[in-house]
Amino acid sequence: MVAKKTVVDPYMIDVKAMNQLKNNMTMSSSGLICPKRNKSIGETCKTCDYIGSQIWAKQYPEKHPARDWAYEKGAKASFFMNVVFPDNQEKSMIFEIGSKAGNQIFDGVNTLGWTDITHPKKGMGREMVMTKGKNAKGFNTYTVSPNLQVADWDVKKAVLAGRCNLTNLINMMQNNELNDSNHIKASSMKDGETLRFRILHKWEDDAGTNTDFMAVIWRHWGVTQDQIDGKEGLNWQDVELKVEESEQQEAVQSTQDSTPVPEPDKVEKPSKTDEPRCFGNASYYDAEDEDCNKDCPHFEKCTAIINK
Repeated sequence: MVAKKTVVDPYMIDVKAMNQLKNNMTMSSSGLICPKRNKSIGETCKTCDYIGSQIWAKQYPEKHPARDWAYEKGAKASFFMNVVFPDNQEKSMIFEIGSKAGNQIFDGVNTLGWTDITHPKKGMGREMVMTKGKNAKGFNTYTVSPNLQVADWDVKKAVLAGRCNLTNLINMMQNNELNDSNHIKASSMKDGETLRFRILHKWEDDAGTNTDFMAVIWRHWGVTQDQIDGKEGLNWQDVELKVEESEQQEAVQSTQDSTPVPEPDKVEKPSKTDEPRCFGNASYYDAEDEDCNKDCPHFEKCTAIINK
């Protein structure tokens, strides 16, 4: 009997291709490794240095735009662990969770006695339960706790043997080796969704000295690699200036829309100037900032105006 040839409708969505696109998008937005906060690298990060010296050291008040900028650009921690899901007990996965969820697990082990959550045997270890929700401000929240009942299934030996050496995780990220076949993010959960999983115990590293069951990776979002390396400058005021310019343009447009246009002979032409919008504005001025005192050609005149 000749098998029927499958006819592919070109107007139907190719699920496999779509998922590959989704995976490519996910990896492209996976952040940039911070060479300073990740102790295994232990090198200089110009983004962290800038935030430390030009924002935190200046002790700006709460809700100041500089602080908002620093929170957005600063390195953030994510936790990674080897897990196995009850609906696919044949394979381990790398599960990525945020710092708050990771700290819930740390706190549970330290203060609530969750020391059995990585035991692979049935009747000894326990499944973890994670639920995604939203807080009063609409931000995503993740609650993590172990099932009160011990697990009724063993983690298979082959699955334990196949768990990832998370000591090499940074190299895996930089080589784009994380994908849908070995990696899942808690952030991909739907609102209200609950996941159950078993955390696998400490992985074997090359030195044979690892004692951890989770790895933490620090990454930056919203900056470039050149800014991390110091090849490109950073200035939190750029954001504020752009917002100010946008607001001014909207105000001008609103005035133009509601006010009759004067006769040509009554219009005053503004004098030409190459001075930036921050010129003479004390809120943008910082004599200790090299962006002011070294790179700005208007520094002396600007200083004189502000110090009047």
